[in-house]
Amino acid sequence: MEGDLSFRTLSVTLILGLMMGCGGGGGKKASGNGLLIDEALTCKTPTVNTNNTQPLKRVLLSLDDYPDALCNDGSPGAMYIRAAANPESATRWLFHLQGGGGCFDYQTCFDRWCGNTAQYDASRMSTNYGPPSRDDAGIMNRDAEGNTFADANIVFVYYCSSDGHQGDQSDVEMLDPNDPSTGFRLHMRGHAVMKAVVGTLMSETTSDDGSVTLPPLSEATEVLFTGTSGGSAGAAAHLDWFAEQVGESTVVRGVFDASFYAGISSVDDPVILDQWDAHLAATYEAHT
Repeated sequence: MEGDLSFRTLSVTLILGLMMGCGGGGGKKASGNGLLIDEALTCKTPTVNTNNTQPLKRVLLSLDDYPDALCNDGSPGAMYIRAAANPESATRWLFHLQGGGGCFDYQTCFDRWCGNTAQYDASRMSTNYGPPSRDDAGIMNRDAEGNTFADANIVFVYYCSSDGHQGDQSDVEMLDPNDPSTGFRLHMRGHAVMKAVVGTLMSETTSDDGSVTLPPLSEATEVLFTGTSGGSAGAAAHLDWFAEQVGESTVVRGVFDASFYAGISSVDDPVILDQWDAHLAATYEAHT
């Protein structure tokens, strides 16, 4: 992957959704008077999941150390971790960035928070509803035949920023285009969450429940850096940045699942390009 991947390399699925929604209620820096999304909206929120029996254990990121590592609603970002299965695998790591679409204006973020879509709800915009543990499905499955990273240290980056893990702006104001007096604020801080994840892991890291401890990421010899869908977009945008953080002695490879990346050279419609810049880059101030 080249080091100058831009935010314009989001998956086509997200691109089309954003393009179709352009035209009203897009985000801008808030005046400071609006309520955060969890305070402004009274729709039903998900039931808090308290299941702690799954193999990957949660680490809530420290807002004292990383004050910008925020979910959309201002709750701290999170990762889920599992230690290597044996000493031989202790320097091998698997990172996976969770997928889950995104939002970019009043209506799409309203629907996402309130669960008005078939797939997502406020649990993808906050860690207040997330479980203390999660399963090891897919590439993280230790029992999957042929999974050469099954025994490695696992880091699952929870997706709660709705920005393809790439945003770097707080207090984005979303106004109802039909009633500009109505709206809410939210944070688009996916890149800040990624910085906090990597920064935290550079030292020995223990799960919130104390049951799992990872060695320092600074000792890694090999990392597989992956993501699915919106997480794939974030993984692609962060791959070279991540490699710089861990240093030249660590072999870093990327796997991007369930995304097709459209290079800017393949888009020649100036209207789409203008909409893209106005409604994405300006909203998210994205990591590139």
